[in-house]
Amino acid sequence: MLLPTLIRQLKWKSSQERKSWSRRERLRHQRPEGARRFVPQLEALEDRTVLSILTVTSAADDGSAGTLRAVLAGAKSGDTIQFASKLNGQTITLKQGELAINRSLTILCYPNL
Repeated sequence: MLLPTLIRQLKWKSSQERKSWSRRERLRHQRPEGARRFVPQLEALEDRTVLSILTVTSAADDGSAGTLRAVLAGAKSGDTIQFASKLNGQTITLKQGELAINRSLTILCYPNL
């Protein structure tokens, strides 16, 4: 049997079955008046950016983890950079050139550091 013929027969049988339903069965399978089908939608939510507090833990200027240069490279706009208390009294000498700060950052330096 060909597929189109099979589909026609199935449609015909299902329509014949619906015609033989009682009034109560037909009403049960109908959608209530004014009822709409559920259509899922996406809704945009507000921005949920979590700002970070990054800590400089090394006075070196070689770009390794914990250095001011590395922390600045990993910071995003709105982040806060602070210096670890173990850097108290140490000077960070820039050996690889100037540091470019091209985003809005908060840099905390406590008076006793």
